[in-house]
Amino acid sequence: MPILLKRQTKEYLLGLWELTENLQTLEDAISANPRMYLFAREIKSEARRAEAIAVRLLLKGILGFWPVIEYSQDGKPKLANSNFNLSISHTKGLVAVLLSDKVPGIDVEYENRSVQKVASRFLSESELVACKHQEKENLAMLLHWCSKEAVFKIVDEKDINFAKQIRVLMFDFAIPQGCVLINYTSHDGDEHQYHLNTLHLNNYLIVYCIQ
Repeated sequence: MPILLKRQTKEYLLGLWELTENLQTLEDAISANPRMYLFAREIKSEARRAEAIAVRLLLKGILGFWPVIEYSQDGKPKLANSNFNLSISHTKGLVAVLLSDKVPGIDVEYENRSVQKVASRFLSESELVACKHQEKENLAMLLHWCSKEAVFKIVDEKDINFAKQIRVLMFDFAIPQGCVLINYTSHDGDEHQYHLNTLHLNNYLIVYCIQ
């Protein structure tokens, strides 16, 4: 079971799983749990099925028991058999979970994913300029995207304008660990700031925070 990272602090539990197994190996790993196996077999996409299994194996490796994951009406995951709040993210080759008594948010992306063509959809004009001044422009844009996605998973609002309502005030490209400061403006005009942690690991970018 390739748990790439398991980190525990007073505020959260972070787990990363590098998805190197084939689908059959993953299915064999959950075959002893009929409910889990039947659930997985209902997922038609093999890629999605592999990610779903890996998430549950990762949670079992962290918690010590099989997780029961349910989803709210807005699509946010929650654990039915634990008091921890849960955030999940995955990209090609990696799945991530963040657990906390508070409200967690996490997003992961492969560092070589190109987002420059769509950056104007989620970046403000000032953020676009800030990214263009970086030596690694696309990576800076990707860091902004992951940070905004992580905050989006925390806030309890719909129809959020990423470019206008979720603004990156500061970001640090430190490797392997850095930070991001974000200001979120709610639909009512209330403002909240979030401090996010970043990780650069095995060519993946991981951004997470706790409310």
